Amino acid sequence: MTTEADKGQSETGGSGGGAQTVPYERFSAVVGEKRALQERVAALETEARTYQERAATADTLASRIREMEQASKAQAEQFGAWRDVAKVLPGVDDDIFGLVEAQYGRLPTKDRPTRSAWIEKLREDIDSAPAILRPFIMPPTNGTKQTPRAPGSSTAPGSGDTSLEGMRELARSGKAAEVQAALTRALLGRG
Repeated sequence: MTTEADKGQSETGGSGGGAQTVPYERFSAVVGEKRALQERVAALETEARTYQERAATADTLASRIREMEQASKAQAEQFGAWRDVAKVLPGVDDDIFGLVEAQYGRLPTKDRPTRSAWIEKLREDIDSAPAILRPFIMPPTNGTKQTPRAPGSSTAPGSGDTSLEGMRELARSGKAAEVQAALTRALLGRG
């Protein structure tokens, strides 16, 4: 009669104490499972790299979105400033706006009025206005709308004088368009 121990010994091919062997079917199954697990690990590692790349891309995109939001906010502020100036200076262009911004930026930030309020205040007392802005902020005379002239356009006789005294004389005359044209010529070196 054979016992369980005897069956175990006969399956392993030896008598007690020697190296045990594994049946081929079991060996093949374990090796197959190992290969399947290795393939699964490799697939998961590839998937993890893909997700890491996507996460890096998402971080980059999020950073880019923040930059664009800041740029958009800056553009909205710039547009608001432009609109504020345009309320009181119809026909404002990039150059005039740049001059206004440069002079406005010199004001102390504490209790700083809006640009339009500041320009209106300067219009009330033109002599207190920065000299470079005077021709552009002078109130129109005789109810006519102030229309800036293009640089180099012809002006009234005598307005070709780009000296400081010539500019002052034009400013006192109330001919804002001529003053602006003369200043533009002087700034561009055409005078």
